[in-house]
Amino acid sequence: MINYNLLRNNIWHGIGALSAILLILILTTLLQAYYTWRSINEENRNRRQMEVNVMNEKIDNLKSSVATIVDNSAPVFEQNANDTKQVEQLLFSMVRQNPELLGAAVAFVPGYHPERGQLYAPYVFRQDSIIKKKLLKYDYTLYDWYTEPVESKEAGWCEPYTDGDGTYLAMTTYSFPLRDGDGNIIAVLTGDLPMSELSYLTFNIYHETSRRGIIILCMQIFTMLLILFVGWWAIVSLRKYNKVNKENEEIGNEMSIASTLQAKILPREYPKDSRVALSASLVNAPQVSGDFYDFALQGDFLYFCIGDVATNGLGAALAMTVTRTVYRTSMQHHEPLSRMVSNMNQALVGISEQHMYATFFAGRLDLATGLLCYCNAGHLAPFLLSGGDAKRLEVESNVPLGFTEWEFTGQQVQMHPGDVLFLFTDGIVEAMNPQKEAFGDKRLALHMKRACENGDSPEAVVKRIGTALKHHLGVDNPNKDDLTMLALSYVK
Repeated sequence: MINYNLLRNNIWHGIGALSAILLILILTTLLQAYYTWRSINEENRNRRQMEVNVMNEKIDNLKSSVATIVDNSAPVFEQNANDTKQVEQLLFSMVRQNPELLGAAVAFVPGYHPERGQLYAPYVFRQDSIIKKKLLKYDYTLYDWYTEPVESKEAGWCEPYTDGDGTYLAMTTYSFPLRDGDGNIIAVLTGDLPMSELSYLTFNIYHETSRRGIIILCMQIFTMLLILFVGWWAIVSLRKYNKVNKENEEIGNEMSIASTLQAKILPREYPKDSRVALSASLVNAPQVSGDFYDFALQGDFLYFCIGDVATNGLGAALAMTVTRTVYRTSMQHHEPLSRMVSNMNQALVGISEQHMYATFFAGRLDLATGLLCYCNAGHLAPFLLSGGDAKRLEVESNVPLGFTEWEFTGQQVQMHPGDVLFLFTDGIVEAMNPQKEAFGDKRLALHMKRACENGDSPEAVVKRIGTALKHHLGVDNPNKDDLTMLALSYVK
């Protein structure tokens, strides 16, 4: 018998141990994720700093290149400052030959070229792949890129701004003050560098992250989620397992009750009459089935029966109890067996609400004459070992008890001294070995023939079949159905 309380305690101890293991795994994963992420951040900071240094160097090189272009071009513009057409041509060449430049302009001091107006500033710029020329229409003398070199008389970069006439882009400008032969500032030569170039370089610094770090973090998150799922699944499974064990405990209690009922309805002592010899055996299946047998001595008559209820468990035990009670009650009336079985069937049909029925064979042996009266209710025909031969007793094909209303037909046969009647249930012939081979009618008939040839007593017949069944089933292969036998001999 399974100790379900111990099993339940072991289950909850297992849940506790598993919960502790999962908690440790989760904490370990979180701690590892924290330190890994911190290491990744540190690595990214170091990498970004290195990239910033590299990008700053690239930016400085780019600005230095633009400044060099403007500085080297300034002497040419100073020499041709009075020729406006030449100035414009120089601007085209300057922008065309230097793709780093967004644009270039020569902004003359007010009134320097009166024929061109008070303010004259030709501007050549790059728009997509086309180089265009435009005259600045706004008052450029208000912008830092013009005022700072004029006031400081030195070249330099101005703060970033948005061009309001020309490219309409954010840019920074390198300005160089142009002088005449007397050293007076006559114009400012500019070279524009778009802010998009600098922004793109800066954006790349922060946009690039460590793919390895992201993969590691994703793997750790996935691992933690997997651990949580496994833990949840394990706890749910253990709860289901505990529920199943509780149900099994209830079933086990039911089986215990059924086994007790089945044992109590079986007769404990054989009739003490020298004119008859009996032997019986019932080997329970793991699930209590509905087999039973009974016998009782009433004066010179031996009443006996064997039956198989078509259900299992507690229901089978209750059905057996009811059937046996009805049998014992009917037996007291000393009616013909056909009438007795018909009355039993009528009573069982009336109380059966779940259509439980039983195959049944009832017999009455007259110990004074050896006349055997019997009535079959859908049960297997017994063997009669008589005159050196073993034959199946002829039986009417009546319906099982409790199945439907029925008028049963009785039969009779004369038994002689030494004859043996062997009754059995279907569990005997249906017993299956590990190779899925049934014991079968032929094997049973062969053993009956040998028992008849040896002149076996009822006890020897039951023992012979029991040994054959044990050998057929093999070790660790329990029978699936009750194995029930009843053998009796007319001695006189």
